Amino acid sequence: MKSEFKIKDQIIPVEFQKNGNHFDLKVSNHSYSGEILAFSAPNFSIKVGEQIVQGSFFSSPDFIDLHLSEGNFRLRRQSSKRSAAKHHVAGSLVSPMPGKVVKVLVKAGDNVKKGDLLMILEAMKMEHKVLAPEDGAVEKIYFKEGDRVGHEVELVKISGGK
Repeated sequence: MKSEFKIKDQIIPVEFQKNGNHFDLKVSNHSYSGEILAFSAPNFSIKVGEQIVQGSFFSSPDFIDLHLSEGNFRLRRQSSKRSAAKHHVAGSLVSPMPGKVVKVLVKAGDNVKKGDLLMILEAMKMEHKVLAPEDGAVEKIYFKEGDRVGHEVELVKISGGK
């Protein structure tokens, strides 16, 4: 699989090939080979040389968020058709940051009022409350408790609002 990512203002070509539990990764002019030790999306554990790397990821059409012990990283897909400005669909709620879903307080079909607490996210040991932006019905919840989420991904869809 070949892709291009934009990191800062530089376009980085990436090529990834997998054969069973072994993989080859080429980033710019650097090549890496390794072994997939464990994979249960979104979590992974790989071995590259003698180093073991564990983390999680979130992939969207525009970017990949990597959550590693060294920090959180966003890789923007160069081929993305979206503009730099974010345009969110009315009735959708997006995550304000990468993090973990700590609590989901509603289920699909629930009626909610503007300001109702829908979900709690945790990032860097701080909690963020996700509130209903309008009256309506919860149409879909995209993540469950314990899931890792990326930045600006849709969490909940509300329909029937104003």
